[in-house]
Amino acid sequence: MLTEGLLSVVPRSSIVAATRVQARLWPSIVSLVGMELAAAQQRAVLFDRAAAEDRLIHLLLDIRSRLAVEGVGDGNRFPLPMNQTEIGEATGMTGIYVNRLMGRMVRDKRIEVQRPYVRLLDRAGFEERIATLDLAPVTEAVWSGRD
Repeated sequence: MLTEGLLSVVPRSSIVAATRVQARLWPSIVSLVGMELAAAQQRAVLFDRAAAEDRLIHLLLDIRSRLAVEGVGDGNRFPLPMNQTEIGEATGMTGIYVNRLMGRMVRDKRIEVQRPYVRLLDRAGFEERIATLDLAPVTEAVWSGRD
């Protein structure tokens, strides 16, 4: 199960009014939106180009880094707030396949699972592996007006 969160609906007029009072707020909002869009685009490219294990590794690294920002976890050990079915939905796999991949990673001593925690035993290797993936979206020359 995913962790609980709070969603607030903020009217556009309130955002506009706040940015008029705090001029630095607008660039920060645009920057955050841009980063989230880039992350979403990267996930879409992952679905297209990456192997299943790479998608799982990317998700584990992403969760670890997001939790680290909040001070949750201790470096390579962090709570995994998802079950295998939810991990499968997030990575384009079945829960059964996620189970097999995680089992293989445990047997290969690359991760350790002590529910609800996961420890990345080969975090540096995982980061290097993901860094070598080409996650840049393909830009067609036709889109740019060039042939």
